[in-house]
Amino acid sequence: MTSTPPPVDPTPPTGLVGLTATDAVSELDAAGRPHRLLRPGTMRTLDFRPDRVNLLLDADDVVVEVTLG
Repeated sequence: MTSTPPPVDPTPPTGLVGLTATDAVSELDAAGRPHRLLRPGTMRTLDFRPDRVNLLLDADDVVVEVTLG
């Protein structure tokens, strides 16, 4: 018997913009959401995971944008 994965929420979580990376990651960990941190100038992979939350950070490690993929 195979199980069906849970449906993917198509919208990025709200309320993370303006938080520090540490606080945003804590909230995502508590919610069980996979995530990655994208700092200015860092390379990113092109693999697409519709369930993954991307936290785009500024130079001070503050979340400036949240996307999925």
